[in-house]
Amino acid sequence: MLVFNAERETEFWRYCVSDAYIVRQLYESEYDIWDNFVDISPQGSLYNKSWWLKAVSGQFKILVCMDGSGIIGGIALPSIYRRFYRNPSLTPTLGILLNDFAVMKPVNKISKEISVMCALIEKLPSYLLFDYVFSENYINCLPFKWEKFRFDIEYAYVIRNLRALETELGKARLNEIFNQFKGPVKEKIKKAIKSGIRITTEDFSIDRFYELDNGTYMRQNSNITYTKEFLVNLDNALKERNSRKILFAVDKDNNILGANYIVYDRKAAHGVAMCSSEEGRKLGIPSLLVWEAIKFASEVSGELNFEGSSIKSVELFLRGFGGELIPRLRINKCSWLIRTMINILKRHKGIVQKVIVKKAIVKKAIVQKKIM
Repeated sequence: MLVFNAERETEFWRYCVSDAYIVRQLYESEYDIWDNFVDISPQGSLYNKSWWLKAVSGQFKILVCMDGSGIIGGIALPSIYRRFYRNPSLTPTLGILLNDFAVMKPVNKISKEISVMCALIEKLPSYLLFDYVFSENYINCLPFKWEKFRFDIEYAYVIRNLRALETELGKARLNEIFNQFKGPVKEKIKKAIKSGIRITTEDFSIDRFYELDNGTYMRQNSNITYTKEFLVNLDNALKERNSRKILFAVDKDNNILGANYIVYDRKAAHGVAMCSSEEGRKLGIPSLLVWEAIKFASEVSGELNFEGSSIKSVELFLRGFGGELIPRLRINKCSWLIRTMINILKRHKGIVQKVIVKKAIVKKAIVQKKIM
């Protein structure tokens, strides 16, 4: 249980005591307690863990609500730049986490959740932008609505009730899942296998994965959303905790034609990035990679979350695997000026991306010139 030291907290952190709650930001030395809370919260996932936040964000806070029993609610608050708070790259969901109040009567449970959320919202840090996608297990957004936050819906696909493959139940469940696939998906899986494609977890260089993923973005006339340094940093944190697996699709000559980057804990496995070459796409490798990801997830977790996409063609592809469609709330708030700037950037996304890439190339050339 966390012990509140008023003298220490008033010196370094702002806090409030309301309705027998204490709301404050955690010290880094207390992050292990937060990570334990993430494990028991219905909304918790490895994206909320302190070590994940350290890997994907240079700046973050963890705001918690406590009563006499310890942490009963909280929110991780990584910022992409100063007072701009939103999901970092490769981090699909964050948002408020609550204790499991399932033992309470429904009326008391809802009242408890609302009181905790109100306490947290009241003490959010000063922001120019608050924009997070919340867990699919977070459904009561009334406290945010009362505070004039905006809402949007995002979707993901998930396959639940996975079982270990060595058991009869596991084999039966896997056959059931495969039978739910659309016909074209099954055909592409068979085509890839017939073409001699094999899936391996050999530890190829993370650079190879990044190059392949970057090539996928380039074919779509887009820019990759993270840097190689970012991926290496996250990958090191995941490997240290045995929480990631990269499935590589290779041909008979051991050429890498596709890959699927999976992160996982006991709760769920998540496909955070999948890519393939043009040749691999034609051979049906993306479908085979998803099928192998389902089998792998059966060994380590209870479900596989595809994480979804708002891109029509990608959603159509993911839909073909027969997963459950789950909605997620995207909750945001900012000033009129910031919202106008964001809308302008969205309308001219292509130009902005070209400017960013050109600036990066010029910066790299200057650095190389200085070295020479």
